[in-house]
Amino acid sequence: MDPLKTVWDALEARDCNPRGPEHRFSALCPAHEDRSPSLTVAEGSDGRAVLLCRTGCDTAEVVAALGLRWADLFAEDSPEFASRRRGTAPPLPPIDRVLKALRVKGLGYRCHPTEPDWWTVEHCWVCGYHRVWLYADERGRVSVACFEGCSQERMLSALGAP
Repeated sequence: MDPLKTVWDALEARDCNPRGPEHRFSALCPAHEDRSPSLTVAEGSDGRAVLLCRTGCDTAEVVAALGLRWADLFAEDSPEFASRRRGTAPPLPPIDRVLKALRVKGLGYRCHPTEPDWWTVEHCWVCGYHRVWLYADERGRVSVACFEGCSQERMLSALGAP
């Protein structure tokens, strides 16, 4: 079982027009009315399919809209596959937790137009000044930068997204 091929096929079946190389591609997000590709699908370091909607849909919403199960995102030889087979949702990756916490706080954010792993937030939730940049590395770990100098630790703590 190839998780990326499974996701690609599910996207094609729903006319979401996946495009790009097989290890990292984009498509229309099936979880919301999407006019330009906002869903990025990439291969995680453990071979799993990592789905990220840049407009903020939860991964669980995207998986459900595709008619998939959590287990479908993992390779069968993955140590996590057996626990995912039951269909239980895994803990949200750090970037998903941060984006969800921003939505709960009512803070607007948007994805950088040319860098799919970067987001900008309208203002810092700690000091209230300037924009904040979020960056997700290839494992989904997030870095936060406030141009006023607020520490990343303080920002994540105040957001409730350790």
